[in-house]
Amino acid sequence: MSRYRDGYDARPPLVGPAVAEGAAQRLAASTTSATVTVGAASGGGGGYTYSAPSIDRPGGSSAAVSGTAPGALSVSGLADGESVVVSGTVTDDGTGQAAEWSSTVAVEAPGGGGGGGGSWSQTWIVDHTGSDALAMASAGTYDLQKGGVTYQQVIFSENGSVNATITAGAAGLSYAYIGGTSGHCAVSFDTLAKFGITGPATADDLAGQRAIQWLVTGVSFPGNNAERVHFGASDTSTAPASSSEFIAGSVKDDNTNADLGIYSGSDKDVETNTAYNAAYLFTLLIIDGVMGEVWVTPGATAFADPRAETYGPWLVHRNPTVGAMPVPYSAGLFAVAAGRRKIDWTLAQVRGLTFS
Repeated sequence: MSRYRDGYDARPPLVGPAVAEGAAQRLAASTTSATVTVGAASGGGGGYTYSAPSIDRPGGSSAAVSGTAPGALSVSGLADGESVVVSGTVTDDGTGQAAEWSSTVAVEAPGGGGGGGGSWSQTWIVDHTGSDALAMASAGTYDLQKGGVTYQQVIFSENGSVNATITAGAAGLSYAYIGGTSGHCAVSFDTLAKFGITGPATADDLAGQRAIQWLVTGVSFPGNNAERVHFGASDTSTAPASSSEFIAGSVKDDNTNADLGIYSGSDKDVETNTAYNAAYLFTLLIIDGVMGEVWVTPGATAFADPRAETYGPWLVHRNPTVGAMPVPYSAGLFAVAAGRRKIDWTLAQVRGLTFS
């Protein structure tokens, strides 16, 4: 997989024939067009059928793509501060297996960062540090308090055979594994109202770019393969199961290293054998109510705005490579913190941002 310092990656296909994707591009302000080159497929049965390319763009964008794959595709109508994704599929005529490709094209805002003269602003924050002691071990709704005053209501849930507790305290919400061999233990809360949206939301309500970030500390890896943590969003409040309705950044214990990836009903590792870290920043970008990108930043101990140069190394994925969200987050946009078995962690803060 290619990695780019500015944080935009073209993720290789998950199944089927291999496709040489166009390199992710970060372009100077005032750039209005770009070229994305898609290589010929290989490694399959021989004959291939390519879909027409599509473009994922922010609401109000006039960006468009033309041309046919494989080959050079033309992207036009770009605007300052805009990030678009060109994608498509290729099907092996012999086996019927399909692979997806995608490539990100981003244009800087004047002066760098932001978008179209706009910028990210913090819309809300939930600070779990300094919480009154409270142990959550059975399914239900819990009032988190500081000094006896409720600051956030959360939903605790489990699935599978996992047995764990999530305890509020001075450091935040701390996950502790007890037993079980499968499933998740999670806490969540709906963020639609925090973004000023009354659900069920309309397409107009969901227009634009939003982000949710989770600042996680105290991550303890047991050195046991397949243990994971997931931080992301769902349109339901319960612990994640095998459903593409839950999209999250993922960190896996790979015995001696941490694998970074994405979770959408199943786990996909993308950046493997990274060093263990005690802290991570998870970022979910939501475009027009649908998951757009996931970033996992190891070693982060403070929030940083999406796409900021000081953000550090990050990992970018696109929704088309992991299964499409069935509907936008119109009924609910639940921020979910989930543990799967033995990796202990502490969630210090969660915040939401709006780009304008």
